Amino acid sequence: MKEYKADNSGYDGFLDKEDVDPLSRVGYYILDADRNIVEKSLIDWALWFEISDRKVAFTEVGKFDVSTVFLGIDHSFDNGIPLLFETMVFDRKTMKSAQFDELSELQIDMRRLFGFDFGCCRRYATLSGAEEGHWNIVRILQANIL
Repeated sequence: MKEYKADNSGYDGFLDKEDVDPLSRVGYYILDADRNIVEKSLIDWALWFEISDRKVAFTEVGKFDVSTVFLGIDHSFDNGIPLLFETMVFDRKTMKSAQFDELSELQIDMRRLFGFDFGCCRRYATLSGAEEGHWNIVRILQANIL
C-alpha cells in the first residue's frame, strides 16, 4: 500500500500524483487548417472541439450511412500508436450502429460481409488511413447490400 501524503497541490490521498487524473495520460489532438494532426492541451482541445468540423467522410449506401470522423482523443489509450479517427456504419432507419447488444439486421449484415462482428467501429491512426478505411467499407457495402 502506498503511503498517505498531503502536499500543497490540493491533492491528499493514497495514490501517486500521476495516478490522480487518468485523463492526464490521454492524448488530445486537433486538425490544423491543413488537416495536420497536432497534439494540444485538454483546454485547447476542448475549445477547438466545440467549434470544429470533425467529419472526414459520410456516405449513404442503400439503407446504411457510413460515417468517418476525427475523434481528437487517443482511443488507443496510451497503448501504442494514437487512434484518432473512427468509421461507423448506421442503419439509417433506426440510427443504430453495430455497437448494440442485440443481434440486429446490421450486425448480421456486418458478420456476413466482413466475416466478423463489425463491433462498434473501426479506428485509424492517420487521416489517409481513415479515408481509405471509409471507402473500403463503402465498396464492400455497395457490392453486397444494394
